Amino acid sequence: MRLRMFLAPLALSALPHAGGADTLFASDPAGMAAAVSALGFRAALERDEYDDPIIRSAAEGLNFSIIFYGCTDGADCGSIQFSAWFDLDARATAAAMNAWNRKVRFGQTFIDDEGDPHLQLDIEMAGGLPRANFDALFVRWQSLLGTFKDHIDW
Repeated sequence: MRLRMFLAPLALSALPHAGGADTLFASDPAGMAAAVSALGFRAALERDEYDDPIIRSAAEGLNFSIIFYGCTDGADCGSIQFSAWFDLDARATAAAMNAWNRKVRFGQTFIDDEGDPHLQLDIEMAGGLPRANFDALFVRWQSLLGTFKDHIDW
């Protein structure tokens, strides 16, 4: 009995795109770009320096990317990351970034080698993501961008 309970989820997770037409997959970057476009945003599907898919977009007056991870030969990706970067005149402080990371549950930030902050939201896509959830995450990302701009006085 326990073996069956263990194997059932494994069998379901092995089904390709079992979620249906209203489910998005990291293995379908064009479908994800279409979902971003359907929300009314630019969605330029390109290739990054590793030949993996990347979607370039903008919201809240800021450019950002949806980066695909866990790809095999530029396809069959497993997760995505919303990512925005900010080129500040003054270096960001660790205290300001840590304050953000302590108070905000979704959307982590860090400082790059040039002292500029980056904001990221990682999404595991195993088994797909229902379209309604993606839409909600996109709205959350928009809100994070606006709130983070205020946080860093952008």
